[in-house]
Amino acid sequence: AVGGGLLLLSLGGSVVLKQQVNRRTRELTRINAEMEERIGERTAELAAITREQLSIFESAGVGIVVLRNRLIVRCNCKMEELTGFTQAELLGMSTRAWYQDDQTYERAALEVYTQLARGETHHRSQQITRKDGSRFWARLSLRAIDERHSLAGAVGIIEDISHEREAAETLRHAMKRAQEADRIKSAFLATMSHELRTPLNSIIGFTGILMQGLAGPLNDEQHKQLGMVQNSSRHLLSLINDVLDISKFEAGQLELSITPFDLRASLEKILTLIAPIAEQKKIALRMKLGQDLGEIHTDQRRLEQIVINLLNNAIKFTEQGSVTLDCHREQERYLLRVVDTGIGMRQEELSRIFQPFHQVESGLARAHEGTGLGLAICNRLVERMGGTITVESQPGEGSVFIVSLPYQLPTEHGKDNGGKAA
Repeated sequence: AVGGGLLLLSLGGSVVLKQQVNRRTRELTRINAEMEERIGERTAELAAITREQLSIFESAGVGIVVLRNRLIVRCNCKMEELTGFTQAELLGMSTRAWYQDDQTYERAALEVYTQLARGETHHRSQQITRKDGSRFWARLSLRAIDERHSLAGAVGIIEDISHEREAAETLRHAMKRAQEADRIKSAFLATMSHELRTPLNSIIGFTGILMQGLAGPLNDEQHKQLGMVQNSSRHLLSLINDVLDISKFEAGQLELSITPFDLRASLEKILTLIAPIAEQKKIALRMKLGQDLGEIHTDQRRLEQIVINLLNNAIKFTEQGSVTLDCHREQERYLLRVVDTGIGMRQEELSRIFQPFHQVESGLARAHEGTGLGLAICNRLVERMGGTITVESQPGEGSVFIVSLPYQLPTEHGKDNGGKAA
């Protein structure tokens, strides 16, 4: 009986074990089927990605190469178009073919692979030789697949930039020709100073003699007409002087004559000259001169030209109110301020106000004649005199022009250096 019981237990255990094995087998079969399905799906995804990448690789508008040990191991069809070599010829070709000589090749390779080893992308422009021996300008971009082994694999992008280079070279030559033409024009105008001014000065002078009656009496109409001739001649002379000054700057022919003079006396003289213009427009002309004004070492004629230009400009754009000239000393510099109650300027105008031929765009500005050179000349003269000029303004609230000049300018600062501030 005991033996029979042990046999039954043994048979029962075998059945249970067999059931467990079968169950585990079915489970493994299911897992295997799921894995095979996932692998199939992943393989299909990878195949699709590969086809997409291959399509991009082959349809790219630039040449693409894969390098290993400086040899081309893969390239797209664009490389055939760029170099004239077939893909079969390109595969296995050394990048030495891109260079004219071994020395250039080794020098460039050292630079390239040192940079790739740092994980950086190398960019350069160089000429590449085609199969027929001709050369074209290319822009190269290279990056290591694994910066730890830069020679083991790198991807290169090659783009033909011959047209860009040709366009840039054409533009450079055009710019050079334009600059030379501008220089010749400026030099011509600068040397024509005497020829242009002399006839006008003669007209102004002889008109003044006639108006004084030195050549005989004039009736009222004759006096009026001669006055118009004289005013027009003075206006034309002023315009010519502005154009000639700008031309002298451009031609590098304007030099300063530095001498010491009394700044207070100079400014008082200017106010006397400007006063009739302000009176004619019924504008109050005011002067605030500090007690600390003294001698200044600079070009007196050019300083007076700056102040006169600023005052004339202020009166020109002021219909009512006042124009004030304020000057005082601040440490080693003199600060001149011309303040008006005129039309003012928008903020976008302030950045362009000192450009040649620029004028404030407003109905009032258009009603006045001028070349738009006065403030440009002031700006360049102030720079040449070692100073600065700035402007503050709001539409309808007037403007403030501020000139800061050193009270003593070194003599060598007045020498021209090609139209730029020394």
